[in-house]
Amino acid sequence: ELSDTMRTLSEGRTDLFSTIRKLQTFVSVLSSSNEQIVQVGGRLASVSDVLAQSSDQLGASVSELNIAVGDVQRFV
Repeated sequence: ELSDTMRTLSEGRTDLFSTIRKLQTFVSVLSSSNEQIVQVGGRLASVSDVLAQSSDQLGASVSELNIAVGDVQRFV
């Protein structure tokens, strides 16, 4: 719905009253999507916390993967 509303706003930029009505629709869509936006923000924060807590382990894993890729390249 959000992308449809944005497209509609772009297409109707010459008609002021139509644009105002479309802005009202856009605001309504944003308002109804608030819970989803909050959920996405919470999930991103969780992912960020996990990555921050395991940055050393992640770095070691990437280093080991780099070594393994080198071994595979030499083999192939």
